[in-house]
Amino acid sequence: MNAGKTGSEYRIGPGMSSLIMIAVSLCMAALAILALAETQSGGKLSDRGRESTAAYYRAAAQLQRELLTVDRALYHARAEAGGDEDAYADAVLALADGDIPALEEALEGEGGLELCLAVPIIEEQFLRAVLVVPLALTGPRYVMRSHIVENDAPWMPEEELHLFPFSL
Repeated sequence: MNAGKTGSEYRIGPGMSSLIMIAVSLCMAALAILALAETQSGGKLSDRGRESTAAYYRAAAQLQRELLTVDRALYHARAEAGGDEDAYADAVLALADGDIPALEEALEGEGGLELCLAVPIIEEQFLRAVLVVPLALTGPRYVMRSHIVENDAPWMPEEELHLFPFSL
């Protein structure tokens, strides 16, 4: 007696193929939702990058206008001094009280007058330039010591992180 099995016992019926198609469709829908979420988050990130770049360049343009104001004032001070170093030094020191809207701080140092100009980029972030204006009539009108983006937000420590489940 041949107790062999017939081919109908190993056949996959129409119900199983429907279940496989449903599972594949659900997987494809989940992948589509994940791709859509990734695209949206990438778009938001690129918008923020575009906005911060535009804000930086607006601040950089404003800082250049402020530098032009300082340079013009120094040029006119040299012209009005007529070769008198003391008159020029007084005019340079008067810059600290002058009409420079971005002037944050002015300090008299050994190299001349140090001017710190600050232009806001976004909340609590500034583009700062530190200039050294020599009190002598010879040489450059000013030397830029630094040009930097600084964040003035106070540092807030996070809550204690428990990286290890045991204490040392």
